[in-house]
Amino acid sequence: MNDLSNSLIIEEKQTLELDEFNLEIGKYLGLLSPEIHYFQVKIAQKGKKNKLGLLRVGTIDSCLNYELQLREKLPNYGMFNKLLLAQKENSVVINLSPQKNLQKDTLEILKPKTAQPLQEYISILEDDPWDDQKTQKILKWEEPKKTNDYLEEEYYDEFSSENNSEKLILLTYLPEEKNTLDYWLKQPHSQDEYLALIIQICQCFSYIYQHEWCFLELLPQFIEVTNPIQFYDLTSIHRVGEILNTGILGTYSAPELTLGNKVDQNMSTYTIGALLYQCLHKELLDQSQIFNLKLKPIPHFYQILKIALSPVVEERFYLSQLLSLLIDIRQQSKKPIIDWTFVSKSTVGLSLHRLHNEDSFGIRYERNNNSDTQIFGVVADGMGGMSEGEVASKIAVDTVINEPIPPDLKSIENKQKWLTYLVGKANQTINNQVVDGGTTLSIVWGFSNQLLIAHVGDSRIYLIRKGAICQLSEDHSLVQMLLSGGDISYEQSISHSQKNVLTKSLGSKPKLSQGYVQDLSYSYKNLSLKLEDQDILLLCSDGVWDLVSATELAEIFVNNQEINLGVEKVIEQVLENGAKDNATILALQCHITNII
Repeated sequence: MNDLSNSLIIEEKQTLELDEFNLEIGKYLGLLSPEIHYFQVKIAQKGKKNKLGLLRVGTIDSCLNYELQLREKLPNYGMFNKLLLAQKENSVVINLSPQKNLQKDTLEILKPKTAQPLQEYISILEDDPWDDQKTQKILKWEEPKKTNDYLEEEYYDEFSSENNSEKLILLTYLPEEKNTLDYWLKQPHSQDEYLALIIQICQCFSYIYQHEWCFLELLPQFIEVTNPIQFYDLTSIHRVGEILNTGILGTYSAPELTLGNKVDQNMSTYTIGALLYQCLHKELLDQSQIFNLKLKPIPHFYQILKIALSPVVEERFYLSQLLSLLIDIRQQSKKPIIDWTFVSKSTVGLSLHRLHNEDSFGIRYERNNNSDTQIFGVVADGMGGMSEGEVASKIAVDTVINEPIPPDLKSIENKQKWLTYLVGKANQTINNQVVDGGTTLSIVWGFSNQLLIAHVGDSRIYLIRKGAICQLSEDHSLVQMLLSGGDISYEQSISHSQKNVLTKSLGSKPKLSQGYVQDLSYSYKNLSLKLEDQDILLLCSDGVWDLVSATELAEIFVNNQEINLGVEKVIEQVLENGAKDNATILALQCHITNII
């Protein structure tokens, strides 16, 4: 029997000391990467709570070597879990069947040498030039055969005496099973959760590619789903440009890895595509069907998977392209679907002195995609002799409805400035073209889920939300000024003899002074208001609100779920109450559906 006293023996249920760590070998996990044995261990450190660990033992030219080099190059990368120990040993015995005493002819016995800590090993790597012959060689490997019941015992000669006797030992913590990617993939998740996970992994792959390394496979049982994701094992990496003389066949590895191609980023793209396929289809990718992939018809993902998993290597995305696409899809998916319904109605009323309808109104609706919508609602109440008021109100509405929207209006402030500019332009046109006429002008602009207003005069803008009504506009009238100053009560304002006298209107002067146009900051703390699902915006001339109170308006639209019925009911009530003035109402209802 050979002397094993100087050998490091690793077997299940054994305790050993490595540096400051006391390890209890729990169970053998398998030969999960070429020439690398994986063990689950219990780590004990003085003064610290015991934790599960991952112990890996491999040949000096295995991918443990690659992992050390990458960790040395990226020592503080947040997605790589901490390496606790890296040690070189020259006499290692791995006993996979520890039932009997170790025998001379059943285990490999290596000449003992003093173990070297991580820093000494790194210095060796730096002194030792890259050996292409050694590092390009990936040995074919198989899982160890199971012991047959009818055999007394069987041992496995894992390390051939022809190989370099030196061995690497790496120790990391081991994630709890319920926190692993392997466990996570077996649970139901939303599309957004899948995207968030895939994006993080793609970020990692793209980052290490920039440092000339590529992931060619994944071991989900050694990846922790946290923020950020943590990789406990990096043995699936290879150098960019490396030629694989012997193929690699894994669950997530590209099919061309069996053909000895050069390692490049399109192989990592395939790995991410295979994981995305598993997330969306709830099953592993069948690589035998790679030339006839059956994909779920999910927009965006269908195209991404077709390209990322293409059997033609050159057709696949670069990692940076794939990452950009995934981020864009996630951002778009977070945007709600926004739609609008709108109804309008106007009446000349019943007055014998108002045979012309001097009110004008308009709606402009643009929908570029699910979330990029723009709607303008405009009401103008004209004033003046003959048809001058009608002309003035029409000019005001046409100016807003027909003006092209500048493409560079990115901020809320710039949008509000442009909306105020439109009011000023309408005023100038009316002043130039209408001799004895003017108009009020009230505008709402809904873009995506935001609302802006611009307002001059005493037409009104209301918001009905969850049954409650709020006036967003200010009446620019003498009565409102008296009411705001405390000179009259609200009850007095309703029947005041001068309630139709305006303090602001369009057309009376060539240029509007700063602050003349009211925006939301008058009644709201910001320039814009965030819209909610089922919000109703009402714009109406004084011929409506003078006869139908705000409370009554809210009741009508709450009791009539379809806004067209609400609008009809309001005009009916105006006519029943005498309709002494022209009356116009616009109702715009916002519908918001959150995808995520």
